[in-house]
Amino acid sequence: MLLALVVVFALLGAHAVAVTLEVAPLEGASPLVYGFYSTPEVRTPIDLEIVGTIPSWIKGSLYRGAQGAWDAGNYTSEHWFDGFSRNHRFEIANGKVSYRSRNSSSEIYDYRLPKCSSWSLLNLSFVRETGLYPTSSFAGDPCKVILGAFQTTFRDGSSPRGNTSSRHAQVSFVSDFPGLEPNSTNFGTLVTTTDKNVLGQIDVKTLEPIELFTYQAYNQELKDDALTCSHPAHGKNGEIYNYVLDVSARPPVYKIFKIQGSKGEVLATISDAPPAYIHTLFSSENYLVSIINTFEDSSGDILIDISKYQNTSWLEKGRLKNIRSNLGHPSGNSEWDLQGVFYRYKLPGVSQGKGLNGKMNVRPATIDIEFPFDKGNIELPTVNQKYRHKNYRYAYGVHLEKRGYFSDSIIKVDTWEKTTKLWNPSNNHFPSEPVFVARPGATEEDDGVLLLVALRETSKTSNLIVLNATTMDEIGRARLPIVMGCGFHGTWGEGREY
Repeated sequence: MLLALVVVFALLGAHAVAVTLEVAPLEGASPLVYGFYSTPEVRTPIDLEIVGTIPSWIKGSLYRGAQGAWDAGNYTSEHWFDGFSRNHRFEIANGKVSYRSRNSSSEIYDYRLPKCSSWSLLNLSFVRETGLYPTSSFAGDPCKVILGAFQTTFRDGSSPRGNTSSRHAQVSFVSDFPGLEPNSTNFGTLVTTTDKNVLGQIDVKTLEPIELFTYQAYNQELKDDALTCSHPAHGKNGEIYNYVLDVSARPPVYKIFKIQGSKGEVLATISDAPPAYIHTLFSSENYLVSIINTFEDSSGDILIDISKYQNTSWLEKGRLKNIRSNLGHPSGNSEWDLQGVFYRYKLPGVSQGKGLNGKMNVRPATIDIEFPFDKGNIELPTVNQKYRHKNYRYAYGVHLEKRGYFSDSIIKVDTWEKTTKLWNPSNNHFPSEPVFVARPGATEEDDGVLLLVALRETSKTSNLIVLNATTMDEIGRARLPIVMGCGFHGTWGEGREY
């Protein structure tokens, strides 16, 4: 049922914000689906109501990326991943929390104005900005999904640097990206990334777009219309590792590179591997690998932790219509829930990769840790960033306890004891990726807190929640007067104040 609704929120003394919902939840839908409809932008910071305690030592900003809308005029995005992006900032200091947000793309406003609500004008704007018809999205043709989609990005590709357009590139964040000048009035740099070779620098205070650029700005070999990884690997000295994949070449070509300072160095070129979608990279001391965390043991074996799916069927189940129709409807065997499970693989003898004849030694990987689904399902996994490349102990992520709720809790995985611990609130919540923040002076890996945003079913609003990372108990929360769109990733900026 299509409805045109205007929802006005009096934001705790700030300017009221109005947002037009071209599509509203169906009657009887769970309030948990509200995060998959249009939500308001809040440019002027607002103070949030605190319940419980926010530890006074937490001082900085939590940045989160999420969709602000999926519907515009007669157009509705096909997939959860295809929405119009918005950046969010929670400023935390002295036990208090304030909040603001800003759309990554100013065109999202135009889509909601009456003069642009017709299909013809929307279609013209969409095609002009993307070069695609609106049906070409993450959930479109499978070949485009693998080779051409995964692109939450709208840009003019004529220059590798300097475009100040507000067209968006938002899947994840990289703080203190090398080779960029900090804002003249603010601390550090903050860059948004996606799975296309386009990055956006935003103001760490206001979230205003500063410029778009590509990896080609660091090295001309890094083709600016290539695919890349939205989660690059980070080295010990602030360097960034990533790849670009040129699918227009025959055969397709990967270039693995490092960025340090203002220069990019191509480390390897691969032309004998099939094109693939690689979303996340991590590095051990000597190797670049994909997923939760990676490290080398004393024998030189590589340990790789991943959230493993049995197949790619969830990409279909993640279509927006499926989530809006099924989230929050309990089922003993729901096919719509997240299906990833914690696995650890061991790659033995990698340092002896080639034999005396120069040929590659092929050895089978072994499974070092394997959890059953009910105990160890995990998605949007994170770790204490100080333990990258190391024999770390704890991983955190979203988890599912009640089938039919997509994800409803936060899990802590102990990789040494092979046990798990949960935050599982009695009232239904839809939680986001947890971000670990270490307590100052901490010597234990889990001495700190987890920061996450969760949509609470009973209040029909979102909350910033603080968990004790050791016990997984809730310490406190900051209540928003609105719903935040459901997104994916966030990052912590230490000491970033107004």
